[in-house]
Amino acid sequence: MHFTVTFIIDVRRYIVENMMVGNPLQKKALLSIFVLCACAQVEVYDASEKNKTAKEPVAIATPKVTKPTERAKQPVIKMVSTAKESSAKPPKTLNEGIASQRKEGSLIIQRIGKLPKIHHQVATKGVDECRIQFEGKRLKALSNYRLKRQGAPYSSPLYVYRDQKPLQAATTKEMQGTDCIGKFFFGSKTIDVLVAEPIADDALSRYSLALNPDLPLHQYNQDFWWVFSKNSLRFLFQKGSRFSSKKAEISIKVRKFGGSPKKPVLKLGEKSFPFALDEKQGVLSFEGSAEIPSGSWSIDIVSPSGGPSLLVEEVTLSVEGVVESLLKEDFVVSR
Repeated sequence: MHFTVTFIIDVRRYIVENMMVGNPLQKKALLSIFVLCACAQVEVYDASEKNKTAKEPVAIATPKVTKPTERAKQPVIKMVSTAKESSAKPPKTLNEGIASQRKEGSLIIQRIGKLPKIHHQVATKGVDECRIQFEGKRLKALSNYRLKRQGAPYSSPLYVYRDQKPLQAATTKEMQGTDCIGKFFFGSKTIDVLVAEPIADDALSRYSLALNPDLPLHQYNQDFWWVFSKNSLRFLFQKGSRFSSKKAEISIKVRKFGGSPKKPVLKLGEKSFPFALDEKQGVLSFEGSAEIPSGSWSIDIVSPSGGPSLLVEEVTLSVEGVVESLLKEDFVVSR
């Protein structure tokens, strides 16, 4: 292409140089050749520009037609809706959660009644700079060693509070040290505390004892379901629940702690039933059946006024051959 353009330019230069000499006929012929060369140069220029444009990358790519089998291999892009676009919103509050469960006719768990107050003396300082102690002789029915002796795991619901905030339960190994860890352990006759920082005598009153109200109580990577005097643990079947109008085999196992002569009772709907008692282990049990009505109905584990503390270990229903535990945190709507 470059050679052709150069040749045409050379011819045009020759014509211009020779048009000044010669006869008119020669001049006319040279003029015609000059015009033809000019047109030829324009044609060559246009062709070169078209070839150049064709070789340059195209800005808009031609869409690739994918075969049906190829489409199945393409990555799937999931569209995530925003909160405004979503029609199903999770409950923001406990009350919304309760309303949702009741609307769906679900089972809910409630602990009814106020927790007993714990009367105790002010803590005393121990031998280490971060150690304090509470006297626990009158409370030893809820000590971890008593629980262990009666076949239960460490799960004492009696907690140490600092400015109304609960401390974390410690392991026995942690309590053997002297570090200021901000934890406690109720072994047998004393509640030992390793506070978070060295404590002065005038700061002892900031520490107190109380029953932990959590339901269930999360401790040592386990869940524990406690019921206290003048309390009941209620399993409430709402109208239209999946158990409605079905016969259920009911199995309940409870451990009692404390020497109260008052006996816990089991209520199935409006009817009361006694527990069978294993005196050696302090285990209360019930095995029976009930026809769950279509309306609202409940199972209540009750400790009467002045009654013992109860650790509920098992509540199961067997319906149409399917056994299900009711001790699930998802069902709890009232603490």
